[in-house]
Amino acid sequence: FETVFAPNYFFSPFSGIHGCEGISIKEFGTVQSFRSSGKKSTGKEGNISAGSASATISLYHNAHVKGSIVTPGSLFLDANTVIEGSVYTNGEIYLGNQAKIKGEIKAISYPAEDDLNISSWGAEDSRLPGCDPLNIPGIMGKAEKILMENDDHLLHNNYFNSDAYHYSLPNQHNDSIGSYEKNNDYYFNHFEMLADSELTVVGQTAFYLEGDFSLFEGCKLNLAPNSSLTIFIKGSFKLHPGSQIINSSAPKKFMVYSVAESANEHDYKISLASNSAVYGIFYAPQATIKVAGNSSLYGAIWGNYIDIASGINFFYDEDLKDENFGDEKVPVGFSIILRRQVQ
Repeated sequence: FETVFAPNYFFSPFSGIHGCEGISIKEFGTVQSFRSSGKKSTGKEGNISAGSASATISLYHNAHVKGSIVTPGSLFLDANTVIEGSVYTNGEIYLGNQAKIKGEIKAISYPAEDDLNISSWGAEDSRLPGCDPLNIPGIMGKAEKILMENDDHLLHNNYFNSDAYHYSLPNQHNDSIGSYEKNNDYYFNHFEMLADSELTVVGQTAFYLEGDFSLFEGCKLNLAPNSSLTIFIKGSFKLHPGSQIINSSAPKKFMVYSVAESANEHDYKISLASNSAVYGIFYAPQATIKVAGNSSLYGAIWGNYIDIASGINFFYDEDLKDENFGDEKVPVGFSIILRRQVQ
């Protein structure tokens, strides 16, 4: 028999948490969904996916995923973990004591459990868009125009060193960046907000960073009404405990595109440890992303490896499915359109 496939296309690759080389969700972590538009949400569209056959998705003691899992690699479920959706994997599944998969399972190898809903051998429909569907080098290349044409001359001289392209907001100082009158573009070698400082971003704003971005303890990065901030970064991105990004509960208003490359799964190029709710979209296909602290994350994460600490609540924004994040449609898997016998 011959099988004919046709690609499925979407403009948005985001469906929850994606780690090309693997994902680790520690004890009592939850993955679910909401809608930033305020429309009715199923609450069950927060999915987890990996992009490599060598990847392992690991969920530890009492982790709870309300969506589905899609991976060409393997799946490890520790004791008392729950997957409410389905599992599609071309690797092995390990189930700890009292671990549950409530949806259907398509897998190459799986435990001999009588109550599992096994539908087939192998994940025919893996629905995977690869590791970098948005083409991060292309995104950064287009953003490089900010190096030559920017609004750095409008920055406050007390905080911006124009020779070093270094922005540093001191402890307990306030500043404002941007304008509603036009798009605002800024180029930095380094950007930091020190403890208890506060910065307000006004209008449609973009940062291009050659180096690192850091928010320290107690500082606040506020997005004014009808404003957004997109960060294109080559260095590390760090939210320290106690820092806040305030953006009216709309993840698409705060986006981070990172070209940083991690040496291993413990080399955190993006570290989110704010101890508060973070609304944003993080796309870093070559980086390890760490979510820590006592925080909740609303939006979407895409990285090379994702490490989520104990007790973290992740909420995928279902409205991101309808957003356009690229110039071209992104293939996100294949559908069978024809099966025929070959003579």
